[in-house]
Amino acid sequence: MEGNRLVWEGEMQIEQLAAFKRFIEREKVDGLELRNSPGAGRFARPIFADVYKVLRDRKLRTYVRGICGSTCASVFLAGREPTFLASRTPKIPTVLMLHAMRYKGAVDVDLTRTHVADIASIRGEPARHLLLKVADENLPKAAALYIVPKPVDVGAGSSAVLFCAGQGWHRINQCEPLPETAFRGLGVINAL
Repeated sequence: MEGNRLVWEGEMQIEQLAAFKRFIEREKVDGLELRNSPGAGRFARPIFADVYKVLRDRKLRTYVRGICGSTCASVFLAGREPTFLASRTPKIPTVLMLHAMRYKGAVDVDLTRTHVADIASIRGEPARHLLLKVADENLPKAAALYIVPKPVDVGAGSSAVLFCAGQGWHRINQCEPLPETAFRGLGVINAL
């Protein structure tokens, strides 16, 4: 806990889920801060579904500090007033990374659309439109959206929302910058 915020750091594991729900029921919590999480691995869907329900029912704010990938990014966007915070680790920026849901290594378009619909029910139609960009079974496995608090200059322009068709963060300068309206459409608060 940090103030009235519960901090969830690192990989989101199924074993942590029951403890998370018990803690939320016992303590006065008004927000969930996600820190340096690559996501949830093979338990992404059940973890997202349960945390999404808690966020929705309790109307919890969400915060992110450091890298927040996959399920972590989805949980962040599913909260009330999702807010970017400054990373406490100099070499680790605050960044979201979202990709398609996969089953046995292949993009699961139906599962991805369901997942996006859950987030869009809170964030709205602009978010749905943006997030569906990764729901294409023909994209490379590493295709993802990267969302950062401040625009990044890449060869084709500058944006806080970048689509990488397999390049990954280490080659961010090769990614496609998306319009700034994409960032505003997510309803994310930048507290940096």
